[in-house]
Amino acid sequence: MKLVESTVSDNPGVGEILIRWIASPINPIDLGKINGHFPGDVKLPCIGGSEGVGLVEKIGSGVKSLVVGDHVIPFTIKHPTWTNYAIINADDVRAIDKRLKIEFAATLLINPPTAYCMLKEFVHLEPGDYIIQNCANSAVGQCVVQLAKEWGFKTINLVRDRAEINHAMKMLENLGADLVLTETQFEKKQKDVAKTLHGPVKLALNSAGGHSALLVSSALDRGGTVVTYGFKLRFIHFSFLCFIDTLVHRIVSKGISGEMSGKNPEFLTSSFIFKNIRAVGFAITDFLQQPGNEAKCDEMFRQLQVCKISSFVRPLLCTSMNSSKVGAEELNMNKRLMPPEMDKWRVQDFSKAITRAVEGGSLKQLLIFDTAL
Repeated sequence: MKLVESTVSDNPGVGEILIRWIASPINPIDLGKINGHFPGDVKLPCIGGSEGVGLVEKIGSGVKSLVVGDHVIPFTIKHPTWTNYAIINADDVRAIDKRLKIEFAATLLINPPTAYCMLKEFVHLEPGDYIIQNCANSAVGQCVVQLAKEWGFKTINLVRDRAEINHAMKMLENLGADLVLTETQFEKKQKDVAKTLHGPVKLALNSAGGHSALLVSSALDRGGTVVTYGFKLRFIHFSFLCFIDTLVHRIVSKGISGEMSGKNPEFLTSSFIFKNIRAVGFAITDFLQQPGNEAKCDEMFRQLQVCKISSFVRPLLCTSMNSSKVGAEELNMNKRLMPPEMDKWRVQDFSKAITRAVEGGSLKQLLIFDTAL
């Protein structure tokens, strides 16, 4: 890993903007691209990063939807975000409320929308219905717990057996989880757990694969749905090349090798035959780009910003709202949409951040490119 310098144009063209990226997390998507296990043609070396929050510095001619000073997030993962300056198409970002704290805004594109869509798109859930999920202490899992709590759904949350898991289990309980168990505990007590439920288990969320997928899918009631949405990586060896430009900090992957640690999901044949469950997959990156989803996406991001603003705003701005579309009822909704716990790193320490992300755990790794905001 090393740092080099170069320059970037500061003159956006027609329909383009000059954006100053402020912060960007390290996601499994990023590690998957580097490792060669993410769908799509990724040529190395390439700049990493799939989401983040930035500030509009300049706008090119023809740009009507943004103004200088807007805070924006990408609406596609095709533009790398591990850089402090870039020129991109204005249509590929969306403005967000400036009152969102930077660390929360930087993670708004992938994890909260994934949780939101999985709860909204696959099964009609009524208050009192149950959801079961593995990897419950992940960033997506934490969002699922909180949204489900506010919408009246019950959650059964499984976590992997490992050291210091008690902290993660307590954290989930504090977020509103109804039941938190390790996978070993659930496997031993599954029948007893089923007897205590006061509603059907309609939805299972799988982000681990292997036997863990079997555990959550086997808990479904008749006609339930299991949604697989994530993968985990185990790296055998990795090395990175980081370019830090005069105006642009760019983290660029030189090469990485590894393998998937998440096994293919396992399901019981009897669950399909006698309980008529269905298994589907979901990727938020695909959902955002599907024609016809524009209105859904607009409403989703509006609601998620309301969720976050209601608890996490800059103190001097917490008494007002910019958008007249947001009503008092919505302001009171989802007040506990907490962000995942984070390790924050200066960009100069990116190698430590990437190493920590590869090691896994409950903490999200966030790269800070600009500490002025």
